[in-house]
Amino acid sequence: MKKTIALLFAGLFILLGSASQVFAQATNEEVKSWTEKAAVTVLNFGFTDFDDRKAANKPYFTEKGYQGFYEALEQSMFFKVASKGNLSATSVVKCPAQVTEAVNAEGVKGWQVDFPLEVSHTNKNESWVSLQKVTVRVEQDTSTQALGIAQWIAMPFSEIDTLPCTPETPAAPAPTDE
Repeated sequence: MKKTIALLFAGLFILLGSASQVFAQATNEEVKSWTEKAAVTVLNFGFTDFDDRKAANKPYFTEKGYQGFYEALEQSMFFKVASKGNLSATSVVKCPAQVTEAVNAEGVKGWQVDFPLEVSHTNKNESWVSLQKVTVRVEQDTSTQALGIAQWIAMPFSEIDTLPCTPETPAAPAPTDE
């Protein structure tokens, strides 16, 4: 089951989105911090609270991005397998994100944010960890100044990949239920 879940979850996800965080003129550091927190928040759920977490994550996306993200996860069968196996997932950014400013094909300024994301999968009988290479393209809406995820790509680390840092403490802690 470990291998099935890891493969389903680590599939390629591409989504469009927007978030509720607003910046007058976002800096690379603000984009980095926001993206790390958004990734950890969105990829933290369990089989018992999936619908609640799904609704709570909606502010991070445009309607199209929200639909695209959850459609990709559902097509991967992750939630079906998670529900059947009583699975929960939590995540942590393993190394500080690397941010590069970029301009898309339409001339819109944005940022490419790269980071390793460790996802812990747990059920009543076992737990295991998968490590993903995540690339997120973030853009700032010109009318609202809100940061938004324009593209998200997650792929499993291969045996030849190495972490871009020596993580002593996580870059973004897992969210707590307050």
